Amino acid sequence: MINSLNKNRGFITLTVTLIIIILVTILSLTTGRMLMNEQRSVSNQLRYKEAMNSAQAGLEQAMAEIKLTDSWPGSISSAVGTEKYNTLYREIGTIKVGSGSLPVLELESTGISGYNASALNGSSESIVTLHQNIYIGKVLNSSPASPLTVAASMVSTGNFSIASNPNGGGSGVPLSIWASGNVDVKGSSSTCALGDYDYTAKECIYGVYSDQNTPNYGDILDNDNNFPENLKSYLFGYETVSGLVTYLKSIGATSLTSCDDLGPSSEGYFIITGDCKPSKIVGSEDKPVVLVIIDGDLIINGQTSIYGLVFTTNSDGNTSQYKVSLTGGATVYGALVDDHTYDANNTSGTYNIIYDATVLKNIEESPANTYVSKISGSWHDW
Repeated sequence: MINSLNKNRGFITLTVTLIIIILVTILSLTTGRMLMNEQRSVSNQLRYKEAMNSAQAGLEQAMAEIKLTDSWPGSISSAVGTEKYNTLYREIGTIKVGSGSLPVLELESTGISGYNASALNGSSESIVTLHQNIYIGKVLNSSPASPLTVAASMVSTGNFSIASNPNGGGSGVPLSIWASGNVDVKGSSSTCALGDYDYTAKECIYGVYSDQNTPNYGDILDNDNNFPENLKSYLFGYETVSGLVTYLKSIGATSLTSCDDLGPSSEGYFIITGDCKPSKIVGSEDKPVVLVIIDGDLIINGQTSIYGLVFTTNSDGNTSQYKVSLTGGATVYGALVDDHTYDANNTSGTYNIIYDATVLKNIEESPANTYVSKISGSWHDW
């Protein structure tokens, strides 16, 4: 009887032990599987995020490439480290802005995770494709048609020499001064063709279009009924100075309160709020400047030359009068635009303005003149 009871107890103990072992084994297997699934899930998330980041990097790099080359369609790719992508871009239409239009491009970027698939339990790489639409614009809509543009009447109280734009009035039609009001050429002032301007003597000595004897040879277009109503809009596409300033700042223009820090190595766009009195050469033919001078005098002496486009204006609602004074043979290589609408105190002194097509072309073709903007709501990952 006792032996039978002991046998039953032994059997029960063995059975319970086996059950516990089985339960522990099942629990261990289940836990291991859960951990493995969790590991795979984390790995999948990491691969997805890496592929997503690679695809986004492809979009950003494509926008930089488009800004730099200003051409399309095209493609870029990368297989460096964990950054693996292939991005295509092409034009799909245009959007109307003012009287013109801007091209719209579609970017498609495919990113691939950089993980080693064999090290992840046989799981495959992750692939993510992103789409983004952008539009391409120019900071400077168009270069001025003439080396000197004045939004008022002009009386030459000093002596100037202006080398004209040979095609400013149309193919083969030279244009030296373009003004909304009357232009009165006095003193020793003269205009001439680019080929008749002496860069050493800094004057028109080989041939003259307009001077005091021939006040308007035909290269001066004044009292023009077709003169732009708004030079800010004509050049930059903005009706107001505040809008123009906001826009220029958004694309990286440098804001200054004077021109003291400008020099030969300066390039790109500058917003000058206050007087501009440069003391040395500003810019170069290869890397010219665009100076937007607001609420200040422009005073350039004979030791100074500016390579680029100079635009001087008043802030919105400001009726103060500012002067434009170029003296001692000061020279602008490119174009000068005086947006002041009053007749007094505009361009005076002894100066030279040379229409430099290379300078203006370098402004238009510079990456600083091209901007790329994303179209809100166009990004998607399907």
